[in-house]
Amino acid sequence: MIRTILSPIDGSKDSFTSYKYALLLASKFNAAIHVVFIVDQRKTQMPFIYSGAAYDMAYERVYIPPDQEMRRLYGRLKSDLKEFADRCIKTCEELSKEMDVEFSFNISDGFPAAIIEEMSHAADLVVIGQHGENAGSKKQTAGSTTEEIVRSSPRPVIVCPEKFNNPVKILLPYDGSRASENTLQYYTANFAAFVPEVIFLCAESDPSEDSIYQNEVSYLQQHNSSVKVLRKTGNPIQSIQSIVEEETPDLIMIGSHGRHKLFDYLLGSTTIHVVRKSRVPVLIVY
Repeated sequence: MIRTILSPIDGSKDSFTSYKYALLLASKFNAAIHVVFIVDQRKTQMPFIYSGAAYDMAYERVYIPPDQEMRRLYGRLKSDLKEFADRCIKTCEELSKEMDVEFSFNISDGFPAAIIEEMSHAADLVVIGQHGENAGSKKQTAGSTTEEIVRSSPRPVIVCPEKFNNPVKILLPYDGSRASENTLQYYTANFAAFVPEVIFLCAESDPSEDSIYQNEVSYLQQHNSSVKVLRKTGNPIQSIQSIVEEETPDLIMIGSHGRHKLFDYLLGSTTIHVVRKSRVPVLIVY
């Protein structure tokens, strides 16, 4: 059961979309939401100079005492980021009051991925934006922090693109692996009650084998889900992309890694590729 949702924000459009998505889920699960804004210390630390000869394998980090103007510059930068964080948190709090969702927050200094991973242990679900404030026009990949969280989180993660989608129809790729089985159970335990429409994609199965995964389909139907079974052979990445274009699901729920070909991909290909390219939210179950 989902009781606490962790929502990291950084002021980007994607992060506010992910927060709205987290609020929607919190209202449906009757869950609390915890927002964290992390002031990236890489932006506020004083610079160091590295020195060393060409033959010196261990470059030495040399601290050059900054002048007063530089001190003031970095002081203003940190202060501005804190004020920006306060404004973002206030916006989130107001939205939570409108949705009548229990709200808490904290503002931290450090490395975002490390702090989010640590805080996720106390949550049941992490909802994060696909791209952060530094993405700019580079939308080909997910943000570096997001990818780190997807790879290391101890809890399921939803990655949200900039556009908000109210979940009505779920795409569930299934290949019989342990991770896809966990995904199936996660769906029935948490989402079946309010997202009953499922596109069940049988990855890499022979279209002539009508009985394959019939037990899984029956299991979904027992939870009052409306199931549409599709079978695709070939590259799983292309299969998922084509189904998204044809069926327009509102959420993709996928296991962190699969079996056979999918097992070799781990998070380096199939799942992470979907996370990078998807125009709808992606929920990764481990």
